[in-house]
Amino acid sequence: MSVRRLAAVVPLLVLLAGCSGTAGESSSSKAAATSDRAAPAAAMPVAGKPAVAASRLTPVGRSLVQRAELDVRVDDIRQAATAAQRAVEDVGGAVTDEQLDLQTSTAQASLQLQVPPARLSAVLDRLAGLGREQSRRLGTDDVTEQVIDLDSRLATQRASVARVRALLDQASGLGQVVQLEGELSRREADLESLQARQRALAGQVAMAEVTLRLTTGPKAARPAAAVGFSKGLHGGWRAFTAAARVTAATVGALLPFLPLLVAGGWLALWRRRRTTTA
Repeated sequence: MSVRRLAAVVPLLVLLAGCSGTAGESSSSKAAATSDRAAPAAAMPVAGKPAVAASRLTPVGRSLVQRAELDVRVDDIRQAATAAQRAVEDVGGAVTDEQLDLQTSTAQASLQLQVPPARLSAVLDRLAGLGREQSRRLGTDDVTEQVIDLDSRLATQRASVARVRALLDQASGLGQVVQLEGELSRREADLESLQARQRALAGQVAMAEVTLRLTTGPKAARPAAAVGFSKGLHGGWRAFTAAARVTAATVGALLPFLPLLVAGGWLALWRRRRTTTA
């Protein structure tokens, strides 16, 4: 190849290389722009379909309501009930109801207790140590769906109340104000009802419920007293004193009639003497 041809070909190759580089940069820029536009579009919800919240993809802790029933036979009902109350208060629990029946032959008590779920097993073992455990029953209710449903309904109800308040602020006529105030009152009442249900359910989850029943055995009959000379003497003396009291009462009752009896006796004797003489 001659020098002239080489000098003519080299600038052409340089020009082609520059064009190809420019085209490559342009295509890469377009691809980057396309990807930037595609990313927000993918993040945006499709029309007519709700967006999937990130929290729905996160595992949700289970909400459990724990219950327990424990029957224990003890020697002293009052002492056992006091010890049970102390055991519950030591772990941060409380006694919500207490019923004692000490009049019957078999004394018994029923206590409603609230205990932190993490300490439930330890508290049951401590309560069972008050006497002789008769039975134990445990139960658990999964209320996770109820908690999620209440949270969702509360969020919807709060948004509804906020919308009505905004409309009330913008109302101009008296009729609109009265109508919106009535609607606001109704929705606020529904919101308070949902909040009360949420608090009650949260309380059931936060504290386990324990029903403790305490009983005692039937009262022992008194042993029969031994029979001997002293017992017989004591019984005879009691019989003598009882007879003396009866005799004294009889004499006291007849004493007002004594003059009549004496007069009647003297008259009967006088007639008998006259009959004998005749």
